[in-house]
Amino acid sequence: MNICQKIDAHPRRDLARITVSLLTDLVAAPLHTADAAATRALQVLGDAGGFDRTYVFQPRDGDLLDNTHEWVASDVEPMRARLQGLPITQLGPWLDELLQDRCVEVPHLADLDPAHPAREVLMEQGIFSLLLVPMLEDGRLLGFLGYDAVRSPRRLNRDEIFLLRCASNGVAALLARRRAAEERDRAMAEMRRALVEQSRAEANFQDVALVSRSWVWEQDAELRFTYISDSFRLISGLEPGQIIGRTREEMSADRSECVGSGDWDRLAAILVARKPFSGLVYRAAAAPERNEELWVQISGRPVFDASGRFTGYRGAGTDVTELRRALNRAQAGSHAKSVFLTTMSHEIRTPLNGILGATELMQGLVEAPRAMEWLGTIRDSGETLMAMLDDVLDVSSLEAGTLILRDEALDPAELLARLEPVYLVRAQDRGLGFSVRIAASATGLRRGDTGRVLQMLHHLLANALKFTPRGRITLELSAPRPDKLRFTVGDTGIGMSAAQIDRVAFPFEQAKGGIDRAHSGRGLGLTIVCSLARMMGGEVSIDSAPGAGTRVHVDLPLPRVEPAPPATLRAPQRRRNPPPPVRRSWAELSVLVVDDNSVNRLIMKAMLEAVGISADLACDGHEALGLWKVRRHDLLLMDIAMPGMDGLTTLHAILQSAEMNGHQRPVAVAVTANALRPQLEDYLASGFDRCLTKPVSQDELEAAISAFWPVAE
Repeated sequence: MNICQKIDAHPRRDLARITVSLLTDLVAAPLHTADAAATRALQVLGDAGGFDRTYVFQPRDGDLLDNTHEWVASDVEPMRARLQGLPITQLGPWLDELLQDRCVEVPHLADLDPAHPAREVLMEQGIFSLLLVPMLEDGRLLGFLGYDAVRSPRRLNRDEIFLLRCASNGVAALLARRRAAEERDRAMAEMRRALVEQSRAEANFQDVALVSRSWVWEQDAELRFTYISDSFRLISGLEPGQIIGRTREEMSADRSECVGSGDWDRLAAILVARKPFSGLVYRAAAAPERNEELWVQISGRPVFDASGRFTGYRGAGTDVTELRRALNRAQAGSHAKSVFLTTMSHEIRTPLNGILGATELMQGLVEAPRAMEWLGTIRDSGETLMAMLDDVLDVSSLEAGTLILRDEALDPAELLARLEPVYLVRAQDRGLGFSVRIAASATGLRRGDTGRVLQMLHHLLANALKFTPRGRITLELSAPRPDKLRFTVGDTGIGMSAAQIDRVAFPFEQAKGGIDRAHSGRGLGLTIVCSLARMMGGEVSIDSAPGAGTRVHVDLPLPRVEPAPPATLRAPQRRRNPPPPVRRSWAELSVLVVDDNSVNRLIMKAMLEAVGISADLACDGHEALGLWKVRRHDLLLMDIAMPGMDGLTTLHAILQSAEMNGHQRPVAVAVTANALRPQLEDYLASGFDRCLTKPVSQDELEAAISAFWPVAE
């Protein structure tokens, strides 16, 4: 006879006997019938205990309660469907009682504290009395069983509560066994899925590894390879036996092309510090039959065991040979472009020197206003072309990364003082106002490149003049931080939209764009300004709106320096000190002009004659060397790029002859169409005392001569 038959035969007679029989049946119940067995147990306990409703509540998601099982007497309304997802906080202080494995008994619900969060819900169910019995497992609340009296109050004695608690524990044990089995089944299913996924992933990995240009590697604590995936063998042609057990250094020790290809000192420091690394590119060892370079990029992380002991490195590598080839092609293209632009600059400057030189000389000879106007037009056009060449060369150098910044003392306030009179006149010519403002905190010596700072300000001021039809232009200097200066050029011009501002940093772009631009220009000014600012570690920002003018801010890190003796502020020392200035009549000077271009020779000769100097002319280095040996000229004005014997070779031959024969060394001035700063510095380091870039003006020539032979006052 099962428990149900026992209850049917002797209803509510012996609760103790019924409880024992019920526990026996619950322990023996198969897990797949757990829900049915639990519900039947609720029926037995409710009927035997004289209750109207018995039920189980279990927590969900930690903060909700669900009525999962219920039995009700024949004339009592079921509540299970309405009691789902209740906040666990509705238990109020009962929750602590249940967690402490204590039953909660309410003999008369009417006596329950009106503030209790469960009172309203219980009153709606018409409950007179209730008993809640906790279900705990290792101190964790699995839920609780409830016994309600609906038709009349029901007060339980201690023995009845004990027996109901024992029976409730049986129900809790059954549900706990069922939950554990479900969790075990879920874990097993998850493990089976994980094994299937692992098998699939391993197969995918092997497939990818066979065709990938990447690989994984491992090294032990001595940085010897313990594993490298098969894809590296396919890439390099090296067998595992040629790699496993060796260090990276041992693999490339006998290959000089590999040793010098990577930043090994940096990698060594990282490995000693047991830190991760990434992005190391180097030329790797490969099988001789591969017959081509192998460039790789590797990354890795240190590996430590459970005790924190270093056990080696693990990482990945990628074949970047094609990327390296593309980089080499790009660099070759950039170099070819730079060479082309340098050559074109030289070839254009040479005839331009003749045009501007002849124009300047003609302006001193003619008096007719109309002729002077046309000569001025020629001169302005030539100077515009020269400025264009300078800008294009600067952009090319910036793109190629060959432009070098000087680290020298500069006085920012003095730079603005130099610019003020120049742009005041230009602004007044256009009917514009111009002012300069310098904050007191921005004064004093700084470190930076004087020439490049001036170049940026020239570009910004020229733009402001170009795009300001009326109003005024301002140039301001401030110091947002002790080590940073801000140069601001403002205008009341046409302004720019946000889209136009986004374009101005691109070469050959103007804010307006298009062919029908209202303002002519090359669109290189702000490109150069932005690029130079980035090179200096600074930034450029623009505040503007259409019709509201523009303010361009250039923030540059120019650290403050203490005033230094004049000797430390000079340009870098050349190979030899130039001769000290000597007061001497220019008419007494012996000058040799060396240039393979006949027009340039004639222009230079005429400029010299304009200041009372007669000059000998030579068309190449050989002729110049022969003339100097006879005349031993005081001053050489020498072109660099000449066929046969170039300017540097000619100068060295003349200096060698002077030294061997005990003659006075001549002053040498390079007159060259090579205008890049590194080239000019090379000429100075090679023995020239000064450089003039073509086209050369009368004032520049006279300034060069005055540096060595000042004009008598």
